[in-house]
Amino acid sequence: MSQSFVTSDDIETYQRDGVIMIPGLFAEHVDTLRKGVATNMQEPGPYASENRKEGHTGLFFDDYCNWERIPELRGAILSSSAAEVAALLMRSQSVQMFHDHVLVKEPGTSMATPWHQDSPYYFVAGRQTLSFWVPLDPVKEATLRCVAGSHAWTREVLPTRWVSEESFFPDASVYMPVPDPESEVTCSPEKSGI
Repeated sequence: MSQSFVTSDDIETYQRDGVIMIPGLFAEHVDTLRKGVATNMQEPGPYASENRKEGHTGLFFDDYCNWERIPELRGAILSSSAAEVAALLMRSQSVQMFHDHVLVKEPGTSMATPWHQDSPYYFVAGRQTLSFWVPLDPVKEATLRCVAGSHAWTREVLPTRWVSEESFFPDASVYMPVPDPESEVTCSPEKSGI
């Protein structure tokens, strides 16, 4: 089943650029995931945040590590081809789920998601890590933007706390500063990857 989602060219592109779009990977699970996100927002976990910042408007909710307690999230993860696709893309013999991360932004929310790389926030080291961005609504503006090849940089992007913009780790000298948005390569599909 996963073979129909990625080709050998996709794997090469992912290895080179660190990012690809996989239309339809979670298409059968969108309604289930929407229910799971609604449950997550009604019953936030211990890591939930509304990311409220003075002078900004709109809802910017995020929470993570809830897939084991919310049946809809767990079901979509376990019954999708995500694990097989991840293994193919990483050229790995096995895959381990690290965590889910729910992000909900109302249209017009003024606070941007800060530039970041996912891996510095994971508290694990390794080259074979992968994140799936699964939009549950059509996205035309303010969509995901990626810097192609940034997964291979010798230094990771400085992780910061999203609201206070303070350094996430005490020794920031091992990280790169946030890249200049003018030098980005965008991965902006006209509609969601569902």
